[in-house]
Amino acid sequence: MNVAAIIPTYNRADFLNEAVNSLLSQTRPPDSILIVDDGSTDRTRAVAKGFGSAVDFAHKPNGGKSSALNLGLSRVDADAIWIMDDDDIAMPDALASLIDALQSDAEAGFSYGKHSRFIKTLDGENILQGTGYWRDCAPSDFLVESLLDLFVHQPGMLVKAEAYRHVGPFDQTLARSQDYDMILRLARSYRGVATGKTIFQQRVHDGVRGMANDRFTIDERRQRWKQSDQVIFSRIYRTWALGAFSRSDGCQFLPTNSREDLLTRAVTMGRKGLWKLSLQDFEDAIELDDTGLTVSEQQLVKRTLYSKHGCDDFLDSVDISRQFRKIAQKSALGAEIVRVLSTGLIWRVREALENSHWARAIRLAVIFARLRAAAL
Repeated sequence: MNVAAIIPTYNRADFLNEAVNSLLSQTRPPDSILIVDDGSTDRTRAVAKGFGSAVDFAHKPNGGKSSALNLGLSRVDADAIWIMDDDDIAMPDALASLIDALQSDAEAGFSYGKHSRFIKTLDGENILQGTGYWRDCAPSDFLVESLLDLFVHQPGMLVKAEAYRHVGPFDQTLARSQDYDMILRLARSYRGVATGKTIFQQRVHDGVRGMANDRFTIDERRQRWKQSDQVIFSRIYRTWALGAFSRSDGCQFLPTNSREDLLTRAVTMGRKGLWKLSLQDFEDAIELDDTGLTVSEQQLVKRTLYSKHGCDDFLDSVDISRQFRKIAQKSALGAEIVRVLSTGLIWRVREALENSHWARAIRLAVIFARLRAAAL
């Protein structure tokens, strides 16, 4: 299997050398490495040229990560593509593990593995911080789990070139989450296979992000992610069949009237802060079937407020919790949904108390009490 590695970069000369060397030192190195410089104004060109013939280099005017990746995909000729971020470090046997997994399943379109976050100290030591959010799941569940939240990252994936050609280019209209959008599109059409191994180390740093004309700090990135995720998931809600939210159909997205699929989409939209869409799906699920929640549905609904996006909206909008109180009063099932969903607020209250955010803890506790009262 011929593998091309692509590294899009913009003003990351201080990190780029380490990222490239981690590819060159693989037990099974890529057959080619292409650095796509998205209009850098630092020493990026000099760093790239320092690798000589071992690395190909392409320069383009600044246009964002998606445009750099699309140029890279048009320039390489390989059976599979490995996209590496310019500030991360690949594990020595990363590519060998990804290739072995991908070749083990002829139907798979991509393979993937875990990551470990790290901080580099002033004396050059890497302090590992663990993987963070991760879901071990069956291949048939990969899309649903990815819809609920991103847990696989592009440097941890090897994707067949034909899969990239099939799903189309990276979305250049997205300011962030281009990789999330692409992973969902790939998972919608192809099965993935897990390696079970850590593929790369993800650098945690406070450098600025974004395009030349739209830079933002690490403190702003969560809001940028939320905005881009909401663009992606609003589009998914409009254009994807409900069957895409099913755990049973794999990549065969057939029309469905499953209550669990409606609940999965409701939870997903809530976790992205798209509460109007989420509330509609919760109401439709109750209308479809008013029997009690199954065990799997209970576990699903509990995850609604365990997200980096959705919970703050409960504090910012009185109307959201009011709408859920109305759902609780519709039927026994509505009450059960709200009762189970509200358990996520207990964890949020505990988190706020541990961080001495007393006002936030009180506000969350009041919302929890009102939801529970409505569900009695």
